[in-house]
Amino acid sequence: LAEFVDVGQRLRVRVRPGSGLRGMPVLEFLTTIGEGVGGDTEAEALVRVAAVGADWAQVGVPGGTPLPCAIASVGLPEPVPEDGGYGPEITHRLRVACLGGSGRSYVDVAFPAALQRAALRLRRGDIVPLVPVARTGAGWVRARYAGP
Repeated sequence: LAEFVDVGQRLRVRVRPGSGLRGMPVLEFLTTIGEGVGGDTEAEALVRVAAVGADWAQVGVPGGTPLPCAIASVGLPEPVPEDGGYGPEITHRLRVACLGGSGRSYVDVAFPAALQRAALRLRRGDIVPLVPVARTGAGWVRARYAGP
């Protein structure tokens, strides 16, 4: 939610268990704390609720019905490997994290040639339809993009 705060603004965060990048603590954004009338500080109702989609940690595969993925993070599009087990119509993939009831789940999204440009439009905060196809050995769900 970094794009929703300004320089000099006070934030309320929670330190999460474990460590993040370079062993640094992971902070969970809770709310902003703004200046009240007359300089008094008070908690403002500026909490932005993140969208939540299907719980991709619990998704059964294969599935024929598109499920919503609330994108928490998105990687870079890349061509699919020739021996990667993708269908012949699939030309590109994009790795995303979907936010659901159990938290983040990682999904390898496959795009056919006709929809490969859609991989460039997906951004954090979008909710997109994906059809589950398989579960990988690494615990990822492989899905096919079902959007426009």
